[in-house]
Amino acid sequence: MTIEEIYAKGMEFAAQFKLTLNWQSTDAERIEQVIMPAMEDALKAGELNDIAVQNIAAMLGVYLGELMLRDFAAEQGWKWARESADGLPYLTDGARSINPTAKVYKRVTQGSADSVSSFYNVCRAIVTGKLTI
Repeated sequence: MTIEEIYAKGMEFAAQFKLTLNWQSTDAERIEQVIMPAMEDALKAGELNDIAVQNIAAMLGVYLGELMLRDFAAEQGWKWARESADGLPYLTDGARSINPTAKVYKRVTQGSADSVSSFYNVCRAIVTGKLTI
């Protein structure tokens, strides 16, 4: 699947929660507030297996990554890459990488301490040079 097809599926998935994703920087917070708690609850209730969680992470993670590119990362030289061991796309500037799919997976499986919106904000600070690591 292309990046565009994956994030389109993420947008369709969000719509099931009456959430319209429209490339606004607030989308990360809205995903965190609306979808993540529902996914966490579904996982705890045994309603999601690991394959379902991986698919959700891919759809929403790619949307989140594309949002980062559109909002702040592309202008700093970041782009999509797919050379990871799992074949899932991630963002890179050639020297550093950001993996929003892994972050969404971790958020669903490990809980709210791994906030998607916090990840988005930290990535923005790193990519734009306001935070160094």
